[in-house]
Order: sequence, then structure tokens, then C-alpha cells
Amino acid sequence: NTAGRIHLDGSEQDFIDYDYLVVGLGAETNLELAEGAKEFALPFNTLDDVRELEQRLQDIEDEGRSVSVAVVGGGAGGVELAASVADRLQSTMGDASKGAVKLYVGGSDVMEDFAEDAREVAREALEKKGIEVLTNQRVEKVAAEEGEGKQGKYSVTVSTKGQSDPLEVSYDLVLWTAGQKATPLAGLSPSAEVKTPMTIEPTLRVTDREREFALGDIAGMQFPATAQVAMQQADYCAWNLFASINSEPMLNFRYQHLGKLTTLGSLAGTATLNLPGVGEVTLKGPVASALRKLAYVYRMPTNQQRLKVGSEWLQNPEMWVPPELPKDIKDLEKLNPFVGAPNLDKLFDEKEVKDALQGLYERIQAERGKRV
Repeated sequence: NTAGRIHLDGSEQDFIDYDYLVVGLGAETNLELAEGAKEFALPFNTLDDVRELEQRLQDIEDEGRSVSVAVVGGGAGGVELAASVADRLQSTMGDASKGAVKLYVGGSDVMEDFAEDAREVAREALEKKGIEVLTNQRVEKVAAEEGEGKQGKYSVTVSTKGQSDPLEVSYDLVLWTAGQKATPLAGLSPSAEVKTPMTIEPTLRVTDREREFALGDIAGMQFPATAQVAMQQADYCAWNLFASINSEPMLNFRYQHLGKLTTLGSLAGTATLNLPGVGEVTLKGPVASALRKLAYVYRMPTNQQRLKVGSEWLQNPEMWVPPELPKDIKDLEKLNPFVGAPNLDKLFDEKEVKDALQGLYERIQAERGKRV
């Protein structure tokens, strides 16, 4: 007897029976936040989205005209995307005046869930790249305009907090990163309706479904919607699957915030690390960028993938070596990776250290289950 069945593409004939199920479909960009966004704005979630953006930029560049790009969303995703697009336009066009990138932020600052030090570094990087950051802006509508050549233009209607009259601006591309929603889940039987995000127990088991687990953005737990949370949940989920099959006690998920990383260019970024007994320490520049790359490689599923990605990066010196090496002490100071001074007040805090060790122990237990 199986625990349930998944129907593929809504078909009654194509299905997979399962004894245990793990749901980790993640989230998708919410294009329903503004009229016309679903039809005319480009999300940045999948490989197809990347290819579509690459093709659109290439078509505009081939025409030799200037490019105007609107990026909607001031979170880490929007900031990273705006920085990457600005770098791309600078590289391919050579003339900064031919590429304009504007970042629309709904709140009062970029990356509002990051430490102030990291936000400061991000603001400075965006300004240096010539990206105009527009805060307290809500995009209400995206519409198509008649355009010349292969690419049309798009009008963006924006309202500013505290002002009554919306403003309409024209762009070649509108990239959307604002808002996330859980991926819809269909085709799961028994036939009880399954809503997303799913309601789960502290063990990551789906409520009222004994052999089903959920993790990541689709799991209805009050944690940040980040890859870091999902990866930590994966360790616990693997252990709890093993424990459930073998009638062992399961572990309640315990999130350990390790820090936050962003990429602001090939050799720029922020890395806010949460160090037990010290607190948050923010790094910037090439050091932060290298930490982001190392974390990315480390989290690859297999050694073969780690080797492939790492070797490709090593073959591109511009991803690791600054274009200009420091010539004197003043230049060397620019490579200082620290933003502010770390707070050492918690260094000898017994509770802080104890909690960190307890979390480490539970992670080790979960890793054991993952390997078994």
C-alpha cells in the first residue's frame, strides 16, 4: 500500500505512487502585483528567464541604440540584477550614456532585511555603477508601446508615496523581482485540497499527512524565504525521513542564521556573517565576493559539479583578480574588507555560546540522517 499518488500535468493516466513525499517546489515571482506585469514584465527566476533577458539585450545592442531598463524590487534579487545588467551594458556598449538602469524600491531603502552596513555598501555600489535608485515607489501598471526595430517599448506607471499623481515612464525592458508567492501545488492525492504555502509541523512533516514533508518557500513556517533556510531544512528533512521509516524520534527544525551574502559585480559584494559570541560582521569588496562564490560552490550537490563550476571561474581571472592591483597604502586601504568594527560584547555570553553549540549539535544529527 502506498501513501499517495502524484498526477503529472493534471493527467489521470500519468502518475507516480509514493511511500514518502518531500515537497520543495519553492516560490515564484508574483507578477500579479501590478496590472500588465504578467504580460509585459520579465521575471528572473528560471534559466529560460535568463536566456530571454540575454536575447532581448542582444537585439537592442545589435541595433546600436541606447537602452533603458527598469528593475522593479529593492530586495537582494533586484539589487543584484540591476548591478549585473549595468555591468553588462557598460561592457558591451563601452559608453555609460547608452545604458540607463533604474531600480524601483517600494520601501525607504534597498535590501531592508539586511544589516545597515550591507545596505550602505549596496547603495554605494549602485551609485558607482550609475544606477538610479528610486525609493518609496510603487509600480501600478506595465503596458506595451509601439516601438521601432525588433524591440518595442514599455510604459511603467509609478506612484510615489505621499504624492497623488502617478508618473508614466518609458523603458526598453522591465525586469520584475518584487514579491514572491508559493508555487501552486496540484495533482496530489488523496484528494484533500492542498493549499500553498503548506501547513507543516516543527518536524517539517505536513499537518495531517503522516508521510509527507515540505521545505523551503512552500512550507508555511515563519522563516526568511531564502536558500539558506531551505538548505538547513533539507538536512533535518533527510534525518526525519530516516527517523520516520525506522521509528526513530524526529528532530524539530532549528534555524541557525549564518549570515547573508550578495553579489554586486564580479569583484564586489557584501557578506554579513553571524558569528557566535560576536554577532554580525559585514565584509565588502573582493573578499565578500569570494565568500559568495565559495558558498555557491560548496552548496553544489556533487563534487563533480563543484569542480566544473570552480574550474570555469578560475579560468576567468576577472572574477578573482582586481583590474588594478594596489600601488600604495592608500590603494590598499580600498581593499579593506571590513565595514565598521565587530561588536565583541557577546564574546563571553554563556547563553549565546550554549545556543550556538546546541544548534551545531542538531545540525550534525541532521547531517547524519542525510548521509544515511
